Amino acid sequence: MPTVHSHSKRKRLKGLFAVILAFAAVNLAPAGELQHRPADNNQWPQNLIRAVQEKLNSLGFDAGKADGIIGPRTRQAISDYQQQNNLAVDGQISSALLEALGFEQ
Repeated sequence: MPTVHSHSKRKRLKGLFAVILAFAAVNLAPAGELQHRPADNNQWPQNLIRAVQEKLNSLGFDAGKADGIIGPRTRQAISDYQQQNNLAVDGQISSALLEALGFEQ
């Protein structure tokens, strides 16, 4: 028969495991990539991110819905655009990307 102490320890481990699984489910995309990096959405205003998404979509780079959130599709569209336009490929909005897309700064 388990002791009270071992039952309590097992319960804590189960709780810790549940927290780890919940964190992983929220923060990882199916491919194991972060859904968004906090710095992405804090560095640029949401309306600018939305405008970049709209511009990329209009140029044939599938950034997904123009929602102002940098997710995996937006990051991939940025990377594809950067590669085709001889920019440093990092999947991030930058001054160089904005200039290449025709945004005034």
